[in-house]
Amino acid sequence: MKKFILCLSLLLLSATLIHVAKAVADASSPLTSDPAAELRVLDISERTYQGGPAVAVLFSEELDPIRRYDDYLRIRDQKETLKSAWVLSEDHRTLYFPNVEPETEYSVSVLQTFCNANGNCLKKQVTQAVTTRQVSPIVSFASEGLLLPAKMTQGLPVVTVNVPAVDMEFFKLNNEKALLEFVNWEDTTGRQDYDTLEKVRGYGELVFSGRFELNAPQNRRTVCHIPVEGIPALQSPGVYLAVMREPGEYAYSYQSTYFMVTDIGLHVRIYKNESLIIAASLKTGDPLFDVRLIFYDEKGNVLKEGFTDSEGCFRYDNALRNVYLVKAEAGEHVTVLSFNIPALDLSEFDFSDRLHTPTEVFVYSPRDLYRPGEKVILSALLRDYDGKLTAPMPLKAKLSRPDGKEVRSFVWNPFIEKGKAGTEKSSLLTSHSSLLTSCLYYQTELQLSGDAQTGLWRLEVRDNPASEIPAGVYEFHVEDFLPERMKLDLSRASEGIAGSEENVQIAVSGEYLYGAPAAGNVIDGRVIVKAKREVFDNLKGFEFGDIQDKEYKDLWELEELALDKQGKTTLTIENRWNEIKSPLSVRCQSL
Repeated sequence: MKKFILCLSLLLLSATLIHVAKAVADASSPLTSDPAAELRVLDISERTYQGGPAVAVLFSEELDPIRRYDDYLRIRDQKETLKSAWVLSEDHRTLYFPNVEPETEYSVSVLQTFCNANGNCLKKQVTQAVTTRQVSPIVSFASEGLLLPAKMTQGLPVVTVNVPAVDMEFFKLNNEKALLEFVNWEDTTGRQDYDTLEKVRGYGELVFSGRFELNAPQNRRTVCHIPVEGIPALQSPGVYLAVMREPGEYAYSYQSTYFMVTDIGLHVRIYKNESLIIAASLKTGDPLFDVRLIFYDEKGNVLKEGFTDSEGCFRYDNALRNVYLVKAEAGEHVTVLSFNIPALDLSEFDFSDRLHTPTEVFVYSPRDLYRPGEKVILSALLRDYDGKLTAPMPLKAKLSRPDGKEVRSFVWNPFIEKGKAGTEKSSLLTSHSSLLTSCLYYQTELQLSGDAQTGLWRLEVRDNPASEIPAGVYEFHVEDFLPERMKLDLSRASEGIAGSEENVQIAVSGEYLYGAPAAGNVIDGRVIVKAKREVFDNLKGFEFGDIQDKEYKDLWELEELALDKQGKTTLTIENRWNEIKSPLSVRCQSL
């Protein structure tokens, strides 16, 4: 047993000596920076900046957005050194040199004195040659099926690169065959062949043709708008077909699209067993009553007709499975909606963090910033995925601190007229109890401790406790505020001019700048009363009252008043001007 202890002691001593020796060796060796923290040039190449070609230099670390880096980079074409004018990207890691010429070789040098926001510099100068690509001239329509409300549009959008002008022809489509032929293209923004375009002569009427200067910058992808609003022939409501080509172009296909000059906007919702069509004015947004709707199949056969109700709605008794086109008519205005296009283009929006749930809980609060020790008031509305009421149910709520630790978990019941909503029933809830019960309203109050962790708190609400995806999320900040700043509003309790024998009532409302009422604070004030000879703005130069009161002035301090729980109170200014026979100006200042 003794031998074992001795061996163990020797092993421990040996390990300690090795650890100390390693520490001494590390201390005596020079410090080296982490390679990952070194500033490096990752790439020098041609990239796109604001729709045009640019030379880009990508760095391994973020740069200082305030600093100018023009003196630390050199760029040269085949003739001379160019003036540096580099632009920093939004992520602070790329410098762009815009407006470069296509099919040109550039030499880019990043000097060794180049440093980032943390002061890390390059170990050596980096030089690289970049040859820019050829920029081919292109022109196309930006979209198809555009709605151009009369006198409310910039024009017909066209995307162009290095095309100075275009020739365009506009046809007005006059019958259903034309709509089915030209609206139901698989790709109405692409080039349509000559044989297809030949049919437009039999279906439509050529109403205008002309050349339009695009005036777009060179080598830059630009969206230009053809000013159709200023063309009288294109002002009458209807469906139009536009055919576009470059001047001097004679090909087998041309860029074509259709657009509508109308005030009818159509919105379609397709459900499992029915579809809802909503017609509204593009100009005012009001629902349109008695709009005639005609539904066509792929072959042009009429499947159904109907009219919108007073709310601008029409319900189709199935899911529009065989409908290819719906046409809306109201007076001279016409709108068509093709079902051969994507239902809703959301490609420009990032919905990666928002998944579909069968129910939605909209959680909200009077404010999203609280202090430790305050009471957080939370409200919620329960709806289905389409915003409609669902059956009442208890919700599972979980409150988490900024570090992710769960602080509280509770069952959140909907408000009922007896007042059992997870909190005491206020007078406001009492006066609206029937309404709150009918709309599936939830309310609760969460008391923060005096030492509550500062940062972003998170409340997750689930209708199904086993679900990994919350039906509703609300985040709020808990922060300390030193010094406290508050806003104080003073206003007359009643409008108009006070009588000469009346006391003046001043309504006082105080709240902190982060939204909480300034309850319990004590205010004092000063009253300044002066003669006011000119009373009415529309009677400049006219003086009222006794000339002997011209120099009248009085000033006194008010007694201290405490603000109530809502941060409110009323200042009463006693009448001390009974003997004055002239109009007076009474001012109250909070000290």
